[in-house]
Amino acid sequence: MNSRVPASPTPPHLDSESVASGQTSTSHMPLHHYPEDQRQHQHQPYTDRLEDDDPPPSYTVVDNEGPHANPFDLLPVSTSSLGIHPFKGTSNDKTVYYLDKRLDTDPEFMEQHVNDLAKEPPRPYVRIQGVDRKSGESKNGIDFDIHIELTPLLYQEMATRRSWRRIRAVNNFDKVRRGTVGMTRAPGFGGSGPPEEGTPGVSEWVYRYCNNKAGLKAFVLERRITGWDFALVGSRLENLVRETGYRGEINITFPTTNARVEIYNNCRTNRWRLTRWIVLLFYFTLLWLFSWPWLSLRTRWYETVYVEWSMSRPDRQGTLRYACMSEDQWCRLWRRPIQQAIKARRRGRLSQDDINDAYVAPGAVDSARDLTGTAPESPDPTLGIAGITHPLSLKTPYYSTTVPIWLDLIGSPSDWSESFLSEEAAEVLAVLGGVVVVFTAGPVSASKDHPAKDLVEHVGKVLKKGLGGWEWDGVGLAIGVGGDGHEEEWDEICAEAGLEFVSVGGKGDTGRNEFGEKTGVARVKEALEANDWSQLEAPLSGSEFGDFETSSTKEDDKDLDPKKMGFGFDQKDFEGLRKAIWEASQDVEEPEESKKAETNKEGTSEAAAAGGLEDLDEDEIAKIEKMMRKLQAVREAGEGMGEEQRKRMAARAVEEVMRDL
Repeated sequence: MNSRVPASPTPPHLDSESVASGQTSTSHMPLHHYPEDQRQHQHQPYTDRLEDDDPPPSYTVVDNEGPHANPFDLLPVSTSSLGIHPFKGTSNDKTVYYLDKRLDTDPEFMEQHVNDLAKEPPRPYVRIQGVDRKSGESKNGIDFDIHIELTPLLYQEMATRRSWRRIRAVNNFDKVRRGTVGMTRAPGFGGSGPPEEGTPGVSEWVYRYCNNKAGLKAFVLERRITGWDFALVGSRLENLVRETGYRGEINITFPTTNARVEIYNNCRTNRWRLTRWIVLLFYFTLLWLFSWPWLSLRTRWYETVYVEWSMSRPDRQGTLRYACMSEDQWCRLWRRPIQQAIKARRRGRLSQDDINDAYVAPGAVDSARDLTGTAPESPDPTLGIAGITHPLSLKTPYYSTTVPIWLDLIGSPSDWSESFLSEEAAEVLAVLGGVVVVFTAGPVSASKDHPAKDLVEHVGKVLKKGLGGWEWDGVGLAIGVGGDGHEEEWDEICAEAGLEFVSVGGKGDTGRNEFGEKTGVARVKEALEANDWSQLEAPLSGSEFGDFETSSTKEDDKDLDPKKMGFGFDQKDFEGLRKAIWEASQDVEEPEESKKAETNKEGTSEAAAAGGLEDLDEDEIAKIEKMMRKLQAVREAGEGMGEEQRKRMAARAVEEVMRDL
């Protein structure tokens, strides 16, 4: 059992890697260095699963109906009210550099600039990387590499930029650089010099920096994140990845960009040390062996002010309150998008769109709206559309009905197929008249782990094993949204699963194909209308002969009244005919082995059946079989007719059969 690690004061991250704009970039090493926390979450034991009984919380912390539907659009940009811009030579997205003469000697100007910088948040990310160096399928052995930004978790309300941030100064016992070359505590508290009177605040440290006459000096503002257990999140994420069946090496890190600001005094040396081509020149010529020690001994550092961004804090009763959401809530929210991205072997940043795709399924919503005319709505937005029903009205020249559409979101196709093939799901499968799968029809990957292929295969598994495969008379469709020219490949994949592929919104959605057949939503609706949904309202029968097995003594069966046919048959004779036809069909369909077994029964049974169907010769059996096929053909031909017309046709067919007999 793992013990819970206390909340990390800052997210752990790698020294040489950072994340920006959805991609991983390598930071260029400056001419100075500072220690970093390089904690990673590797080789965590695979223990419990995430508790997914509760619905995930909403990730959007502002009103989606407002002008900013995406919370990332509300993040403060790097601007200063004083018109000061970062040094142009800066290429490191982790640290921002400033050089300005007014910041060297004006304490009030400097303090206002520091307060402006304190309003900008750090940009924490979580990076999940899967590495399988034994496999040659992936480049550099990397199977997937995804990033998720955690910055919205720093705000209570992003629209008003309300957060729990505080700008603070270090206390006297902190070991930092206080206008010195090396790290030290305050004088009188472990440091050399006259004892410090009280604890200097932010204004005091700014004043000391501006009055320092050193030739090279730098003022540092750190943005620290507190109140979140990154160790716990890393462990949960590894368990989440393992649930997908991935068994390669997992690297989970928490890089942070925009976490540090360094303000240098404006001079030629500091400009050179921040200019990239000069830095590279010093590296290639090995001049850094002399410049680095010289800069380290000459620069006076002020690492005494920081901004604390709290993601949680206790209230007066001691209960921990979160600015946005807790570790468990965040893990539940991102569980499905992360697992889908891992199965798809994605690389890049996951965003709000991935959450929408996982829980709202815009492709399914759009398809349902195009078919029904109205978009399905969930009573609880946090639950998405999974588990709700939406009515579909179908009207043809032969019937008019309303079919309920049951919407479901499949997170794990294997788990879904397993649950639908269980005994508990037999009643659900018994009432299904159609199955429609909606997915994004992108390029078909050669990898067996392609999520859409896996989804189609498991749905086909349910069709074959749970619904009877080709014997099932329901509708099986696979809607590929946004196809890009790979329709033929998807058509083969879906055909193997027993589904008809229909491209919607892609290159294959042209209205009519080369054979004049409908495509897109029109084809989906045409396929659904081809099924006789009106039979759902009729009593179910286990025989392919339907009404021919039941009694015809109903009061409203006037067209099938034997007395009106004029053949001299009464009701009893007509019932005997129906029974004989049905029993003969049962004998014809029995296999040869079954017939041989019956011939070995006791002679008394055969004698008792004398004069029955067992005494019929081959010609008579063939005659009865021909009549049965004729009746079946009449029954099938009447499926598209009205009730009265079907009865008249059945009466004529029975009349012909009785004449033959």
